[in-house]
Amino acid sequence: MSNTGYTMALTVELPEGVSATFTGSLDEVAGGIAVFFDLDEEALNQPVASMVVRAAQTARATAKLVAEFDATEVAPEPVQDSLLGGVNSLYEAVEKATGKKSLDALWRSNAEAFKSDKGLASAWKVKARALQSQAQPLR
Repeated sequence: MSNTGYTMALTVELPEGVSATFTGSLDEVAGGIAVFFDLDEEALNQPVASMVVRAAQTARATAKLVAEFDATEVAPEPVQDSLLGGVNSLYEAVEKATGKKSLDALWRSNAEAFKSDKGLASAWKVKARALQSQAQPLR
């Protein structure tokens, strides 16, 4: 994907009348969908429309499993780390990174977390691409 110079808003309809809206550049929207729905690295190389279809399928499958097994989705525990600069999770720290140096430092100081959480690693890669595309002028 490339930086197109404009922002967009994309809403993914979820089961039970719930929706998730992603706003930003094309790369940011794609990254948000990938992280929110825990899509793999391969998904980031697909068109956003394909990602939305996979995301909707993931949401429906999750809702079906929760209903059939009377399960409860459990959110991960927030990371409490002084290196995160007051944010509640590594995901938030990645999102708030303003430059490549700070993003790289975040990876170095939390390498094990990034290696063990593919969604977190994907979020980092998406942010790195977005920062790189912001640094390059549009042609």
